[in-house]
Amino acid sequence: MADKLSGNAVDRATMGGGTTERECGLQLLPKLRRDRDVVRYKDSYTGSCGLDSNKCRACQEAFRNPRAFSSDVDCHSCEASFLVRFDVHPFKPWIMFVAGTHQLQLWNYENGGNFECCDISSHAIYSAKFIAKNQWIAMHDHDTIYIHEVFDDVIDGEPFQAIKSRGSPVTDMAVHRRLPYLLTGFRTRHVELWNWDSEWKRTALKGHSEMVYMVKFHPKDKDTFASASSDGVIKIWTMTKMRESQTIQVGSAPSTMELCRSRKRQQSSLLIVGFHEGLVEVWDYRTGLRLASWDGHNHSVQAAFLHPQSPFIFTASEDGEVKAWSESDYTAVTSYSSGVKNLCSMAYCRDSKALILGGERSFAIVKVVVPEVVPKGTEREEVQERQTGPTRNCEANGQEQVEAQAHSIDGDDSATSAKTEDSSDGIDGGVFLW
Repeated sequence: MADKLSGNAVDRATMGGGTTERECGLQLLPKLRRDRDVVRYKDSYTGSCGLDSNKCRACQEAFRNPRAFSSDVDCHSCEASFLVRFDVHPFKPWIMFVAGTHQLQLWNYENGGNFECCDISSHAIYSAKFIAKNQWIAMHDHDTIYIHEVFDDVIDGEPFQAIKSRGSPVTDMAVHRRLPYLLTGFRTRHVELWNWDSEWKRTALKGHSEMVYMVKFHPKDKDTFASASSDGVIKIWTMTKMRESQTIQVGSAPSTMELCRSRKRQQSSLLIVGFHEGLVEVWDYRTGLRLASWDGHNHSVQAAFLHPQSPFIFTASEDGEVKAWSESDYTAVTSYSSGVKNLCSMAYCRDSKALILGGERSFAIVKVVVPEVVPKGTEREEVQERQTGPTRNCEANGQEQVEAQAHSIDGDDSATSAKTEDSSDGIDGGVFLW
């Protein structure tokens, strides 16, 4: 497939200019770090692979590399005891992650407090997602999805609903923010939509030739979602027609992908893809054309997305490095070593003013402050220049400050709390509060 690359993107992709950072005054300021190897839940247990979790490196590698899922290794739980793969509540300052195979933890990322630890005895947990509109949480084990209710910020330990797709192992889940749909990927090479308003009516979508291991809803376009299979094929689907609208062959199996809408460019239908080799790509998913490709990191890219309120693409790699890239020409703005060991996830919080990083037995909170843009030639700009000096030219026309706060999962009382301003995430249709 022919690529459609901008001039700067071509230079960066062919000449290796992706690591040159632009002078724009972006600062990454670490505020607090907590690195501990001791957690409250049991460190060692026997996983479904039959080995002690601390020794099961094969299971960890199988979870990192989707191609390994074709083998007989089938132990998500070993990896879950090491890495914090969290879900962010869309309306409350909460993150949720699985601790071991039978415990779910809820944390407040504004004050760093752990306010709920729910032991699930009825089934194992490989991952969990908020269904915030209904005050539910979806969890899955090997082949079954369980729906639990939340009462007064307390998780009901017994599920009220269990759904299964013909016994096929579950690989991923996604929840629609506005419509009553749960999206799932399975090893049986198909994608399924579950409508909970219609008694969990199941719609199976076929088209992949290999295992589907990643699914994503578009955060703004309610009619669009995507699925990725282990042969490097990404399919874009249309909700209203319940069929695929585009097939994109990205080569190797991606490690992460996100659908987004550009705030500045004419291409509003963007797909950002990260790879285990450190490569980052941007595609127009409507035309199927690649807009840019560059070597973003030296390690596996675990997260990549366009910030919803500022013109930067943020990427994070397994070695804990976080980078910001210009949305307009994909040049590097800055990089920051978070110190998060085995970083596996990154997301922005409900008001988009903070990034959350998850890694080995810890998570980090990164507050993003985007300054107000002052029009050139105004009296306010002259006053600002007299006080702070000339403003450097960058995407935000100013300085962006980032403060990082990391908490160990054991919830040390000495940790300094981080506070963020309460606001809506700007989702159409209003804000739903628990």
